[in-house]
Amino acid sequence: MLEIVTFPNEILKRKTNPVKSVDAEIKEIIEEMKETMYKNDGIGLAANQVNIPLSIMVIRYHFKRRRPRKIQRRTYKSNSFSKRRRDKV
Repeated sequence: MLEIVTFPNEILKRKTNPVKSVDAEIKEIIEEMKETMYKNDGIGLAANQVNIPLSIMVIRYHFKRRRPRKIQRRTYKSNSFSKRRRDKV
């Protein structure tokens, strides 16, 4: 597992280098990044967050929330809205 760096680490401010080709080394970095992201219950991780100055990012597509999300529902009455619009025109 890789160590995650935090602000104010300078690598987070620097521009990352592009990946020219995906070879075995890059694939190994990606696997280590995924492991680090999963172990830290993250939803995404950039290479510079683990002290690697490359333009690589891994994202978790299926993420389960620990707490249910509250859904707000609002109901609008179309008649009252329509009446106000007619009065202004």
